[in-house]
Amino acid sequence: MAADATVVDGLDATVEIRRDGHGVAHVRATTSADAFFGQGWVAARDRAWQIETDRRKAVGRWAEVIGAAGVGSDRFFRRLDLASAARRDLATLDRDARVAVEAYAAGVDAAFATMADPPVEARLLDHSFETFQPWECLAIYKLRHVFMGTHARKLWRAALVARHGAGVLERLYGRQRTEPLILPPGGELDVAIDLAAQLRPGLDALDALVDEDGGSNNWAVAPSRTASGAPLLAGDPHRALDVPNVYHQNHVRAPGLDVIGLSFPGVPAFPHFGHNERLAWCITHGMADDQDLFVEQLDGPAHDPRVRTPDGWLTCSHRNETIAVRDGDDIDLEIVHTDHGPLLWGGVDGGVGISMRWTATAEPDTTLDAAVAMLTTKDVGELDAAMAPWVVPVNNLVAADVDGSIAYLLRGRLAERPVANRWVPVPGWTGEHEWTGWVPFAERPRLRDPERGWIATTNNRVADEPPYVSTDYAGPSRQRRIRRLLDETADATVDAMVAILADDVSSTAAGFAARIAALAPSEPRATEAVERVRAWDHRMAPDSVAASIYAVTRAELTAAIVAAERLDVTDLASFGRVVDGYGLARHLWSAGVTLLDDHVDGLADALDRALDRLTEAMGPDMDAWHWGDLHPAEPFHPLSVERPDLAEHLAMPSVPTGGDGDTLRSAWVLPAHTSGFAAPAGSVARYVFDLADWDASRWSVVHGVSGDRSSPHFLDQLASWSEVALVPMPFTTAAVDAATRSIEVLRPER
Repeated sequence: MAADATVVDGLDATVEIRRDGHGVAHVRATTSADAFFGQGWVAARDRAWQIETDRRKAVGRWAEVIGAAGVGSDRFFRRLDLASAARRDLATLDRDARVAVEAYAAGVDAAFATMADPPVEARLLDHSFETFQPWECLAIYKLRHVFMGTHARKLWRAALVARHGAGVLERLYGRQRTEPLILPPGGELDVAIDLAAQLRPGLDALDALVDEDGGSNNWAVAPSRTASGAPLLAGDPHRALDVPNVYHQNHVRAPGLDVIGLSFPGVPAFPHFGHNERLAWCITHGMADDQDLFVEQLDGPAHDPRVRTPDGWLTCSHRNETIAVRDGDDIDLEIVHTDHGPLLWGGVDGGVGISMRWTATAEPDTTLDAAVAMLTTKDVGELDAAMAPWVVPVNNLVAADVDGSIAYLLRGRLAERPVANRWVPVPGWTGEHEWTGWVPFAERPRLRDPERGWIATTNNRVADEPPYVSTDYAGPSRQRRIRRLLDETADATVDAMVAILADDVSSTAAGFAARIAALAPSEPRATEAVERVRAWDHRMAPDSVAASIYAVTRAELTAAIVAAERLDVTDLASFGRVVDGYGLARHLWSAGVTLLDDHVDGLADALDRALDRLTEAMGPDMDAWHWGDLHPAEPFHPLSVERPDLAEHLAMPSVPTGGDGDTLRSAWVLPAHTSGFAAPAGSVARYVFDLADWDASRWSVVHGVSGDRSSPHFLDQLASWSEVALVPMPFTTAAVDAATRSIEVLRPER
């Protein structure tokens, strides 16, 4: 097979890149540094625009590219100052991690410099690429995780406290203590706080924010429950269905290093999903409370701001920056840092603001030390030890090794601080809400080879016992379902794991449907609808009519509950855009179930409105009300949202899908966010790692490995993803060679 050759600067020796039938790159090098160079090269070849977008957003230079639509993002990230944190972190990394980051960045930059045809996005915006720097890898990594923190939830709760008092928190959260735990049960958490009066000054200081946190499923099956006698590891991360996908499939190999998995474009290694020749790992979002918000009292002139502390008024770190806006006027921005962290909302002029303390920026972040070290670990014990430097995000790390062990670890930095900090922004001037230290690594929750023969996490609570992790977890529906399926599993195979990934049964729907089934309407259409729900198996299947009736009825009742409870905070001027988009929609959708018992009398009317809505949208024939037609997955290009004038050039096809946000086959329903029931988010990748035969492993992503619209691998996995039909994941030399469709060679300059 003929190989294309490119001469590049920065290599020690020749690197070979083989592409399989789905365009996935398998990098072969003679040193680990060259392997990471190759990983950066293929990431930039496949996802150049995605890397460029992320690095620009991370440092607050996005408005330079897209104009006024990027100002809100730039304001937030300039104040957060990820650039300074990333530069500091790079200097503190150990040798192996620094080599990996620097080599990867060199590979990205070499690909940028030799790019023959810029991505369509760059052509549409007449944009050129600057030199890529190593510290930008770390800034991109932080960008990808800042919105997985808790600050948006705390802001939403603050708005509710301001409107209703602290009692609303008990109603919304006090009932969420019955979900299954990853570890054995213990005591209860307190649910009590009343800081409305202290928070009130801060409510008028808030600016735009979008909550884009993610979820996931993952599980490991022990040898006692598999057909092969070796473990199986499987799962799927849940995020927005943006294109390009946040995860990039690739494989790197060098002496002592052989890893395949999913990477973040712009970041080296395989921090979340992957395997080497002896060990596989995967994660779900641990939902940890890793961000605290402090209401700050400010004073003094703009050029010399002061912040109130228990010891009096102290001078803040302060500077002014300018946001350059394409086709617009530059914007002057005041940047203030307090002892708690950067001031993200408000300022000296208003006398009040809110700062954020985040584990990823409060102290040097050594996550990349762990991310690189984990690649060569040989068993679950070594992997556990390698995670000691991990800071952010906090993950439910599940792993399995070829010796037959399966393990769980809650990895990531957990702050120790007062209980009040868990719920809402707290006063920054009293000295009563400071962080007092970190939970020791040895005290992180962990589990090894449980007798039940499996480990599974679904963003659910870890345990009732200390240490404190969070007050915010996913509902119990997915955890209950996966427990039942795994308890019933014996002689498990890869196909059995794929079937679990495709499972669309909702226990949340079962509870809600029981309320609908109890209705006794007199009108024929409603009677027929109730009968269909009574006979329903609670599968959110694409061809299900009852699933449509349930989902739209739930939406109608939720809207009524939100209105009656005044939970939609967008009418509060100070909170109008605080928890926008997905964030507010997800809060409200969950509240509709949490408060169902208090509003069940409105269910019959909600059903009638739902039937009217379905008739209008899908016609009078109830047999035609298929969930898949009402609920397509709609991948989207983020640039088309920010620049609607470019949307026609970036359009994406929609595809049918089953499931919803409460099923293992995740495809969210957020009618408060969208005009209908199309899924804007859900499973963005799926994987099954077979430790008996690595080449039998399978995976898929929502569109394809490439972000280049002209590539044959831009959409070649979309149909497989829609059908939950995973594609091959060749790993061994023989399997990769057999799957090879093209070869590219990188040669060093001499």
